[in-house]
Amino acid sequence: MSQFQFTGEWEFQLPLPGFAGFQQSDGALSVTIDDLLNEDPDPLAQQLAALDYLIENSVLIAQRICTHVFNEYPALIKVYGDLPVVHHVDDIKKFIRVNHVSISTRFKDGISFMDFSAHCDWDEDHGLGIGMHRLAVIHMGGIGDGYEVEEDAELKDVNTYVKKKPQLYLPHPKYNRLKPSQESENRYYELELIRGFHNEDFMHLISSGQRDVNYINPKWGFFGSYIAWAIQYNNQELVSFLMERHARLDYILHEVGRDKQKIEWLLAHGVSINERNRSGHVLLREQLFHLRGVLMNQEQYKVTHPGVHDDTYYSNALKEDIEYIRWLVGKGATLPQEDINSVLNFSGRDYDNERIKRVLIKSVEPIPSKTITPNPTPTRPWWKFWE
Repeated sequence: MSQFQFTGEWEFQLPLPGFAGFQQSDGALSVTIDDLLNEDPDPLAQQLAALDYLIENSVLIAQRICTHVFNEYPALIKVYGDLPVVHHVDDIKKFIRVNHVSISTRFKDGISFMDFSAHCDWDEDHGLGIGMHRLAVIHMGGIGDGYEVEEDAELKDVNTYVKKKPQLYLPHPKYNRLKPSQESENRYYELELIRGFHNEDFMHLISSGQRDVNYINPKWGFFGSYIAWAIQYNNQELVSFLMERHARLDYILHEVGRDKQKIEWLLAHGVSINERNRSGHVLLREQLFHLRGVLMNQEQYKVTHPGVHDDTYYSNALKEDIEYIRWLVGKGATLPQEDINSVLNFSGRDYDNERIKRVLIKSVEPIPSKTITPNPTPTRPWWKFWE
């Protein structure tokens, strides 16, 4: 009879007596069952078999982990230097704490691989990752390190992801909940429609009132709005569609990088070159801080490489930064006095501070009005700015 009964939870705590006695551990591990993006509400049979095996053999598995780490201890000393002395396999439990296991969709001989994560005293940043199949340790490294496995023939078909049209998933009635992969797919559904140019489906969402034209999903990062993503991916049809429905262009100026053509288009549609970002800063301030960083790195390079006169990398970076800042100034970008003071408020013992300040100040000097390029007017289709 199966030791484990799946109830629709893909992440849970599981008490395992074999892992009690490790560093500050009561033996309970957090478990993640990796899932495949499909309509099947249950884990693979091979994953359930692995969980049964884990429950039935937690003592042997824990002991095998300790034995493997003990055998590899001399190699760890070579990498990490002075480590605590261990005389016996069980001494390893004093210095590691296994706290998590992932049940992989990869399997062999009817049972999934298991990836254990542990805290270890010798590498608190990366931890200790142990990949196992039954009682065999097939990988040891940092947590999350990838490794190859010998696959069952059917494994390749099970784990092969075929890119398909995005879809919205509904909770399966068996457990009345979504799988983790389905939740992720739903979270980025509109984004994938935009990125994949599934424009008819996206436009139906807006036209039918299922989505607001100016909705911003904070989980999408800085490119939070629909029109920001449409501009980012050069989806011409959707940009026109959204503009016709009065999509706002707030903050997009700060989200297109140094793409002058996209900036030109935004300016042509009423965005100010001095628009502030979500932190209240203008674009020119962001670029000046970047320039200051390059100048400081160049000065540091001179200190660490005395007598070396070839700093082509920094010279090219400076040229690129200054050219772009001058282009912004030519478009009417200005900098409030408090931002100028902030940019110039620095000091470095090894830096030529005065040189850095001179370059910064000169880069934002006003450009004579006759040389300023007027912002374009939208007298042609928006996508022509991309050509």
